[in-house]
Amino acid sequence: MSATPAIMKQYFDCYKSVVGEHGEKIPPHRQFAYDESGVLRGHSQRACVIAGRKNKAAKVNKGGSRELITFIPVISATGHLLDSLVIFPGKLLRRDWIENNPGKYAHSFMNNTLRVEFIQFFHNATCHLEPEGPWLLHVDCHALHINLPLIEFAHLHNIIVFGYPPHTTHLLQGLDVVMFSPFKNAYAKCAAEHLKQRATPHQKPRRRHRTRQYQSR
Repeated sequence: MSATPAIMKQYFDCYKSVVGEHGEKIPPHRQFAYDESGVLRGHSQRACVIAGRKNKAAKVNKGGSRELITFIPVISATGHLLDSLVIFPGKLLRRDWIENNPGKYAHSFMNNTLRVEFIQFFHNATCHLEPEGPWLLHVDCHALHINLPLIEFAHLHNIIVFGYPPHTTHLLQGLDVVMFSPFKNAYAKCAAEHLKQRATPHQKPRRRHRTRQYQSR
């Protein structure tokens, strides 16, 4: 456990030295955080299914795909959201599926190449707003989120990469609760509605077996 009072004090003292006591060096609108989270393409959140007691088996339409999609939002301390990055797995696809797309990757998770592309995307999305900078980017210091080419690019383009102390993201990284939880709930509802509309007649539950589904929290 690294979230000790001493570690937390050291973190916030360092943060204040970078941005200023009241944000005079780097104001809140130039401070961003990013994180990544995965959702299963054909699987919704846990749900409570309520059916009549005479029903021996209650049926709910769900997708069968277990394919993972990575969602990467970038948001400022003032709530300004940049275009979110979404990574779908799929390198060997039909040619017309990948036309006009920014890229194709065999996996749906971040790798060394995508990390560099991400920091380049962040620079291109912010440099025209205030060319003078600097910009602060809060990141998880885990090796899956950061590497040397990313740091070198950030240094050359006046981007300060500010990492959370190890094992403290559950306290300091707010995107898990503020953004990812509502996003996954909304995604689950949209996915369930999409499957419901596309279900064929033999896939739809019979009237006497009608069920109600509620998203669990």
